[in-house]
Amino acid sequence: MSCARGKNKAVYHHIRNFVHLVSTPVGNEKRRKAIGNILSPNNEFNEKELIEIWKGLYYAIWYTEVAKCEELIYDVAYGCRYPNEKAYLIAGFKLLAREWMGIDFYRVDKYALLVRHMVNRSLRIAILESDPRDFEFLDEIFQTSQKSVELCNHIIEVYLDELKNVTMRQVIWNPEEKSDVYVNAIKPVIKIMSTSTDSRVMSTIKEYIFIEMQAFLSSDCESKWQDRFYQNIFKELLNAGKGEEICLKNRKALFDTASLFKESC
Repeated sequence: MSCARGKNKAVYHHIRNFVHLVSTPVGNEKRRKAIGNILSPNNEFNEKELIEIWKGLYYAIWYTEVAKCEELIYDVAYGCRYPNEKAYLIAGFKLLAREWMGIDFYRVDKYALLVRHMVNRSLRIAILESDPRDFEFLDEIFQTSQKSVELCNHIIEVYLDELKNVTMRQVIWNPEEKSDVYVNAIKPVIKIMSTSTDSRVMSTIKEYIFIEMQAFLSSDCESKWQDRFYQNIFKELLNAGKGEEICLKNRKALFDTASLFKESC
């Protein structure tokens, strides 16, 4: 028991020193080195500790000049090298959902870029690096981020772009497989449509996911899997809209969106 307490105390001091260092006016290279050390494969943290680390990462971005911030953001989004990277990213989305409203106009672009990179990394893990593919991880990200409408909206705005970027990195030649990847990646968004009470979120989903998806599939190079995607996404939207606990407004939004794909089914 005393050994465990001693270890916990050492971890606490390690994290506290990290947060203190990156929150003070130090050079960018010192911040990047500290981030590399805390995210090394030799470290492993529980959820509470990860949230504390993310406080430090949040402050590091806050205090770094815009011109020097891109490398730092890349380190934060892609630099985690210890085994449970999924837990690390979930903790980051939790912290951002809590703090998003406190980000001022002059700094919000930095955090928006961070979120884009975090979404990209999450999609890579779920689709390219997990066997089997882990779409539940993507669902957890959306459920976590829903606590902030603004953060959730931004994730939705960049989600399809990053999904396309990730699937282009590892070309999926089989049309059926590619369609299934997109349908499963979009299921968490449909789940939000079933529960959200915010009209801004619903509008963003329609514009940035479904209308944009139609435009994407209209290109010749993607047309091979268009029909299968339309059929399956239509079924997913229809089934979600038939849920017993869905309110009338959400049901209508789901059915209206399904109608976008009905003619092609």
